[in-house]
Amino acid sequence: MIGVSERHLEQVMWTEKLVEQFKEDIKAELDHVENQEGQEGRDRVIQARIAQLEQGTDSESLLQLYIYLVSSLVLHVRTKNLTPQRVKKTITLANSILLAQGIKENTSRLSFLHGELHSIWSQIEWQGGHHWQAAWHQFLGYQVTRGANHREQGFQQLTMANRALRLGHVDSALEGYYKAQDLLSGDWLDKCQVNIIRSLRLADRRDESRSIIESTLAKTEISPSLHSEIIWEKLVHDLLDNGDLNPMLKSVKKKQPHHSTSHIIEVCLWAMIHPSKNWLQRIPSLENLKRKPDLKPARGDIFYEAAKTIFECYDSDIPLNRRLTSLGEKLALQNTQLNVDKELLVWAASTRWLIRSRNQILTKITLKEYQSLCQKLSSGKSIDLLGLGNLDS
Repeated sequence: MIGVSERHLEQVMWTEKLVEQFKEDIKAELDHVENQEGQEGRDRVIQARIAQLEQGTDSESLLQLYIYLVSSLVLHVRTKNLTPQRVKKTITLANSILLAQGIKENTSRLSFLHGELHSIWSQIEWQGGHHWQAAWHQFLGYQVTRGANHREQGFQQLTMANRALRLGHVDSALEGYYKAQDLLSGDWLDKCQVNIIRSLRLADRRDESRSIIESTLAKTEISPSLHSEIIWEKLVHDLLDNGDLNPMLKSVKKKQPHHSTSHIIEVCLWAMIHPSKNWLQRIPSLENLKRKPDLKPARGDIFYEAAKTIFECYDSDIPLNRRLTSLGEKLALQNTQLNVDKELLVWAASTRWLIRSRNQILTKITLKEYQSLCQKLSSGKSIDLLGLGNLDS
């Protein structure tokens, strides 16, 4: 393939209107194909269009090629269908098209295209557990974009805050969320409000987070999805205050509002953290989740695999060395966990089991990891954010 920089380009100026028109047309085409043939059909058409357009020399063909390349990356976020090498090649080609068109970062009216590319790159890195790179590209995307509208600015602030939270930088995350909530609406505003509550809880500022929970639930108009997430945070706050797992266990039962894979895994970990072992007899079966179509965890789900492994550590029929080895393998992956609050649950639950098994040497290691993460999230205020007992006793 001839490199973009080596092509003789017919200089037809890209405009915001032209870019948006091509985006709408291509999205409509791909959505139609997906409705008929599924995601495989969408991918087939994308790759066919890329192959056809790669030899184009005029600016409109390059604009279409750029949009199909970005569409390929967006589909990869959903399906993980590209190899790392293909992802890198696709990003490099898309970036070279922008530069060949004279679209400069920061200064061009179309610099938002650079921002979009960095944002997608960030999402791919985040999904791969590469959280530093994810944050870096998200912040780069914000830095190189000129003149974004309010909604785009709000989305950028929200995503940067998400990346900061995953790195454990709660104060920076809250700053971003507060900016984002003034610029967003609908589902994105809902996500922002939930993340503010979660961030305040992780920062050991539960009085503030509980106040937001109460004021939000008191509103007459609140979306069902926001109501569900706020109620879950209320259950977490109540559990931290009174140690009673019953409301949370009831909420994940069939036909109840939090009967979902993620919530079931979370309540199981809360039970494993709790000072009383009695709760372990009452939690849903993690093994059985794999047999239920509506609850089956995704292949390679790190959160699920860690919770399942910790629960299996309580099975004395499994040789101790095998249990310890398996637990160590799962803990080694926790820095790739997509959400920092889930990572915190895994470290705490692991530490609780090691304490119960009287393994002082390994307890010291996991306890330090848990306490260090607590300190980072709370800016040094707490070494036990989950507050369900003295984990180093």
